[in-house]
Amino acid sequence: MNKTAVNNYVTVELFNTSNDFNGGATAIFSKSVSAGVLLESSLTVPFEFLIPILGIFSAYFYYGKDKASGVLESIIARPVTKGRIFMSRFTSGSVSFFGAIIVAVAIADLIIFKYTGSWISDHTFFSIVLGYTAEAVAFSGIIYLASQYLKSQGAILGTGIGLFFIMVLFWGLIIDIILLETHVNLALKSTNVLYVALSAISPSFIPTLASSLNSGVYSGGFNGSSLLASSVGITAFSVIGVGLLWIIVPFVFSFLLARSRD
Repeated sequence: MNKTAVNNYVTVELFNTSNDFNGGATAIFSKSVSAGVLLESSLTVPFEFLIPILGIFSAYFYYGKDKASGVLESIIARPVTKGRIFMSRFTSGSVSFFGAIIVAVAIADLIIFKYTGSWISDHTFFSIVLGYTAEAVAFSGIIYLASQYLKSQGAILGTGIGLFFIMVLFWGLIIDIILLETHVNLALKSTNVLYVALSAISPSFIPTLASSLNSGVYSGGFNGSSLLASSVGITAFSVIGVGLLWIIVPFVFSFLLARSRD
């Protein structure tokens, strides 16, 4: 048996006689429910769906729709280029996401303070804000990238809706099917590491990574067990890396394509 203390949590992990970790025999106990934990749990359900929708539809209405309809072409006058217009709209959209999410989290914090008398820590506040902002910017960037290839408004909007269903609603189910079909040993801790890696393929997992890094505990995986975040590869380096990749890669490719058509 392993017993590890992290922040306000105590993690107990059980092993069988061959010293193999049993993922289902894990328990995490908390001394109390902090304001930060309460806020994160309160935001998980609405933000899980609203943030991707915010990123997808704002990118569509702010850039993709105009590009597909030709409106963007008509407003371009030298020396203003497509690359500069892209940069301006992407940047302003990202700043808007950041501001809106700060306001939303601050209001939620005020409500929780009213009933609990406790504020969340600055570290928790910004981990929530940055996690959801990165998710919104990532989904927005994907739509900006799709807009460089798709020529109709319907195709762009359909792509966004399809991404929402695949990468938000059904991504966990897809991972479960992959693990079951590949017949991996679900009792091994390495399976949870693989689950986290597969989950990170979707930007919808970024807030979970940020939250797990902040608390030191990852609750999820194939069997829903709670584990130390570091034991499944959730470190500051991996979380920042995943977030930056999802922001930078769609942005860079979209920008280069937009600029190449000036």
